[in-house]
Amino acid sequence: MTEALPPKLKAMVEELNSVDDLTDKYEILIEIGGRLEEIPEEAKTEANLVRGCQSVVHVYGGLQDGKMAFRGHADAMIVNGLLTLLVEGLSGLTPREVLAVSPDFIKETGVVKALTPSRVNGFYNIYERVKALALAASNAGGK
Repeated sequence: MTEALPPKLKAMVEELNSVDDLTDKYEILIEIGGRLEEIPEEAKTEANLVRGCQSVVHVYGGLQDGKMAFRGHADAMIVNGLLTLLVEGLSGLTPREVLAVSPDFIKETGVVKALTPSRVNGFYNIYERVKALALAASNAGGK
């Protein structure tokens, strides 16, 4: 399945797949999440808040030169790692390319075995927010 993923996302999925130990997977997620830049306070709005997450997660984005650019931040390190998979992995793609990525790649990483059901649900809610942003951009004339 990783061959169908965009290059940045594929690399992160392969990094998570490279270890079997769930603790190591957590450490990789925390490390990945540490790369995500803090977002400005003015971006932490109700409109950017992801519903259905136990953590406080804000995600926003739009078109830049015909490609999607996402930003976001979560207040929990593991969730920030999950968020980074989507923010880094899908930024730079057209809206259509973003919409073509199934969130089920997360199952392939093996991290779902270590996550609580609420964190798994939170990941899918973050994905739905990113998808909604890509759909809005697509409807506004992006490809």
